[in-house]
Amino acid sequence: MTTMLPRSLLARSTARRATFFARPAPSVSVARPAARWYSDKPAEENGAKEEKDAEEKTERTLEEVTKLLDEQKKATDEAQELGRQLKKDLGYAAADFANFQRIAKREKDLAQEKGVSSVAKSFLPTLDILPVALRSVPSELLSASAPSEVHVKALKTLYEGVEMLQTSLERALKEHEIEAFDPTGEKFNPDVHDALYQAPVPGKEPGTVLECQKVGYSYKGKNLRPAQVGVVQDSS
Repeated sequence: MTTMLPRSLLARSTARRATFFARPAPSVSVARPAARWYSDKPAEENGAKEEKDAEEKTERTLEEVTKLLDEQKKATDEAQELGRQLKKDLGYAAADFANFQRIAKREKDLAQEKGVSSVAKSFLPTLDILPVALRSVPSELLSASAPSEVHVKALKTLYEGVEMLQTSLERALKEHEIEAFDPTGEKFNPDVHDALYQAPVPGKEPGTVLECQKVGYSYKGKNLRPAQVGVVQDSS
């Protein structure tokens, strides 16, 4: 069974629907983006700032480079000074070493000379006997006119042997710069002559060596042993 609405209620419902649909649609406003305006002033400020920053950066770079160059120059100067000092020290060391070598050589030579002198002095007394032995043989006994030719021959052989021995010893000493000297007739020199006696001799110059009983010896120009001599005395 269908229920019937009153006419008045139905009319009011229809009017309400008509009124609702007759309302205009709400307007929707779309927001437009605001327009941006750019000014040249900030760009100029930015350019000036960038230029200033670049200048400051360049100045800092120059300062760093200058500092680095100064440090390198200082290091170079110190290295050169060290090199000069080392060269100077090396020169001193070389001079000291050269002095050491000279001193060592001199000491070695002195020790050698002392050793040679000591050995030579030990030989000299033996060498002194040989001239005495040779002088003890009269020269007439060495001639063939002597009474016994056999004795003369034996004596002559002995004499020649002693003479050869003397010559050999003197040659050996000379090889070591030891030389004999006979000052007979020379001016008496107390540094290299040992006066055994003085005697006035007519026709001889006073103060000269009359005879040499033992020859003197020198080593490298230095007196090793003085000659034993007789000296002419002044008779006035």
